[in-house]
Amino acid sequence: VDLLTWVRWRLQLSEPVADPGEASLTVPGNVLVEFYEDSAVLLDTVSLEYVELDDTAATMWRALTLTRTVDEAVDQLASIYD
Repeated sequence: VDLLTWVRWRLQLSEPVADPGEASLTVPGNVLVEFYEDSAVLLDTVSLEYVELDDTAATMWRALTLTRTVDEAVDQLASIYD
């Protein structure tokens, strides 16, 4: 399973919205995240699948899960990588 598919399976919209940028994402309780240095490991405790995130992917994961909306995450990432 590639990373994008894995993440799509695990991140969930908190509620349906007309504008995807206004969506907020949540991480299900069965997904554990461990950050180390600039990287991270995500573990699905149900399927026992895991994925390692490099520094860029870990930064994106943080932005998507710690901001209120996808638009806020995009703005945060743009300020980092612009």
